[in-house]
Amino acid sequence: VSALHSVAVGDVNQDGRVDIADAVLLNKACAGAVSLDNTAQKNADCNGDDEIGANDAIVLMQFLVHIITSLPSTE
Repeated sequence: VSALHSVAVGDVNQDGRVDIADAVLLNKACAGAVSLDNTAQKNADCNGDDEIGANDAIVLMQFLVHIITSLPSTE
């Protein structure tokens, strides 16, 4: 991780915010429709298991609707 791009869990599109656009991009990545660069992959690991998958998308949505309050979540 370079100093320029630090890990910001949930900020998949790297725009400085964690919002629905990140959830959409993460779902597209899970479906194989888009590829994520290394920083985006690190940011997409919302459940902290070092893998990118549907569970990360679920955790990110839970965070966005305030079911959980922090990322990464191991709940």
